Amino acid sequence: MMIKKLGGVKMPLGRHRLARVSSGAVTRVLGGVLVLATAISITSTGPAQAQAASGKSPYLIASPIDLTGSSAQLGASLSAGLNAAVTQVNNSGGILGHPVKVTYKDTQSNPQTAAQVLTSMVQTGNYIAAIPASGGSTTLPMLGVMKSSGILGLLVGSAPNLGNPAVYPTVFDVAASYASSGTALACAATTFKPKTAAIIQLDDPFNATDSSTATTVLEKKGIKVVDHEVYEMGATNIIPQMQRIQAAHPSILLMSTYYFETGPIFSALQQLNYNVQVVGDTGVSSGPPRAVLPASITIPANAQATSPTTDVRIDGKLSAQQKNIIALLDESVHGKFESALAQYLYDYDALELVRWAADKAKSTDTKAMVHALETLKAHPENTGAISEPSPPFSPTSHIYGPEPEYLEVYGGNFVTGTFPEVKPVPSC
Repeated sequence: MMIKKLGGVKMPLGRHRLARVSSGAVTRVLGGVLVLATAISITSTGPAQAQAASGKSPYLIASPIDLTGSSAQLGASLSAGLNAAVTQVNNSGGILGHPVKVTYKDTQSNPQTAAQVLTSMVQTGNYIAAIPASGGSTTLPMLGVMKSSGILGLLVGSAPNLGNPAVYPTVFDVAASYASSGTALACAATTFKPKTAAIIQLDDPFNATDSSTATTVLEKKGIKVVDHEVYEMGATNIIPQMQRIQAAHPSILLMSTYYFETGPIFSALQQLNYNVQVVGDTGVSSGPPRAVLPASITIPANAQATSPTTDVRIDGKLSAQQKNIIALLDESVHGKFESALAQYLYDYDALELVRWAADKAKSTDTKAMVHALETLKAHPENTGAISEPSPPFSPTSHIYGPEPEYLEVYGGNFVTGTFPEVKPVPSC
């Protein structure tokens, strides 16, 4: 494992062909990403796509999106990457010669709505796959819909058994396991040699797994967890939780949350004048907290957070494929990356994997594409955005990629998701 620092530089950007958006009404611009409130279809323009179309009907991808509500920032990042993949796929011949269109529908960051949205989509549309642009709590109920409908699903997951084909036969996870994030969080905390620890956790499946794993690791190291508090997504005041943590006198405070939900934690620390060493998980470092926090809220100068190396290649150490994707993202983000690079790349890779599976199977039949993905030996040529799948998907595992190395970001000045300074996180 490895550790890294909360600081930043701008990412080089290029140009790409404009995207055409059809049907629906524009309602918001989130994180520089144009999104629609009703169902939309997005296709790339240009001669390559025209050749791909050649009279063939488009293949449709269903994407329930956290367009509004508490997870809208995450939805914006994931959809930007998916849109870039649509451009790439259509400009290079489509899927089996058919152009690709993505239909987005707003989940409102609400789990019940998310399930209803995907159910409606699979019942009324002829979709070859579902690639949600949503957070853990909204994605979780969609898994049951994918299982009952049998649609191919590729997503960033946070649910138990997500990568288990015996439970979800047609669903594939395109991110590293969240248990590894919890381990990294605990290992980073141990570098301060604390005797006790407390955890403040967002009420979300990812954070529940993350916190549970961190607790197990800490206790094995002889570090007692003296308090574990949970707060709701969208909460504005968590002073009561922080007062209980303060009363427990932990040596260190572990945060398991998303960067756009850090405000209540930092605000409570500030209002209580509570100075404790703070270490955040990969959700904290997945985007720039400073970009979403009011100027009145201060990030503690000693704040640290863990991050997988895959999230921080925005630091200039980019593969040729990543540089190409950054250029494709230009239309959406206009040089303003409000999340770590990997947040844009998860759904990008998901669509490229759908294309690879269809090409290998010579079909968009779900069973055939699932079988193709289960025989994946190495990255398809046009993916590789995040990490090599080693071990790859298999008939017994639908989890993508290896356990990443981790870095630690620190100093409280995390701005753009670029981390030029790194140091090892000891394995524990």
